Amino acid sequence: MASAAAAKKPVIFISYSHRDRADVAILLISADFLRSRFILGTEVPTLLQRRHDEGLRIYPILVRGCVWKRITWLKPMQVRTDRGKPLPGGKNGDELLPDIVTEIADIFQPGGG
Repeated sequence: MASAAAAKKPVIFISYSHRDRADVAILLISADFLRSRFILGTEVPTLLQRRHDEGLRIYPILVRGCVWKRITWLKPMQVRTDRGKPLPGGKNGDELLPDIVTEIADIFQPGGG
């Protein structure tokens, strides 16, 4: 049992209230994300409207392979990838994530973004 649990990668679920307004939206792009009726029918339209109306920053990050380049609303965005492939998990992802975090953090610095 212990070895099976140790081999499983952690999964994190983040939930929030729509009354709390975000300044940045981070989208973890995967095939499951792109098939979700709730995400495509509720979350994405709301985020895109806020992007248009308020300048909401949207950071799509490719975490699993999928056909994101065929998605009309996603295709024109700068999707963060590892040279066109999903960001690697674990230690290999450590090289790419700091750049994304720094870019997002710079928005909140005086004179940023």
